[in-house]
Amino acid sequence: MSQASSMRRWGSRLLLIGCCLLTVIWVIATIASDRWWWSQWLLWLTSLILFPAGLMGMTGLRLGQNKAWWYLSGLSILGLLLFLGARWGTFQRNTQPAHDLRVMQWTAGHAYDEVEQHAGSIAAVDADLTIVEGGRRIVASDTFKRWSAGFDVALKGGFVIASKVPIESLKTKHWADDIILVELIVRWKDSPIRLLVVDLPSNPIRSRDSIAKQVRGILEDAGEVPQILIGDFNLTGSSWQLRHLAPDRSPIWNHVGMGWGGTFPRSFPIYRLDHVLASPEMTDRLSISTIDPGVGRHRAQILTLQESE
Repeated sequence: MSQASSMRRWGSRLLLIGCCLLTVIWVIATIASDRWWWSQWLLWLTSLILFPAGLMGMTGLRLGQNKAWWYLSGLSILGLLLFLGARWGTFQRNTQPAHDLRVMQWTAGHAYDEVEQHAGSIAAVDADLTIVEGGRRIVASDTFKRWSAGFDVALKGGFVIASKVPIESLKTKHWADDIILVELIVRWKDSPIRLLVVDLPSNPIRSRDSIAKQVRGILEDAGEVPQILIGDFNLTGSSWQLRHLAPDRSPIWNHVGMGWGGTFPRSFPIYRLDHVLASPEMTDRLSISTIDPGVGRHRAQILTLQESE
């Protein structure tokens, strides 16, 4: 056997081993999700890991002169389809701005040098209820003051809240261990709408299971769970912890999402870290999309609530 033939054989084996390894990692991540500390790291790989896995497998089979090499193109295609399918919302609903409640939730981060740009992005959306994390400096900007004149404006738990509808109650439920939970009640169409504004730790070292258990304990102690949970959960869209965070409250993106759903990083949003959780009854009245504010760390969520019939 020639040296070139031997190198092709070993190259083929290594590439096929790499293909199998990446595929197995994806399967483990899909099954285990972030239930445990060791598995939460795998979720950051996303189904895109299948794309290079398929390329490696195809190349390995071609080096081995296997005529069925092109079959593994399906693995690469599957990875792309799963990735796009999880982030592209196809829901359609006719909105009526005069009758709907529009909510903007934005994890803007600390605005130091771009305060006016942040305020301009908020004013451009002109939502009925605006919730911004990290926007305390924005409140003092001229643009924000002009836009929010006559609104209910409040600062609570690291959030800036500006509302065209009356704020009935605003309470910090928890602010410790980098976990911030703020209960917000607004009155709209003569009915109270209860929201829990959420900001969970971004530290990748911390156990997502431990954080979720702590949040569940806080919600249990508080009694009735708000109708809508909204904010930066720092959990991916496929997170097991996210789906089991609150009783009868589920992520709504897969049901009523419209357009591209990634929120982080803002310039190339391949992860959805900002979410809305709601009950099935409330989800039937909701639709959600994301926008690029042009500044900040995350893209913003635009939540639309229809008037109940």
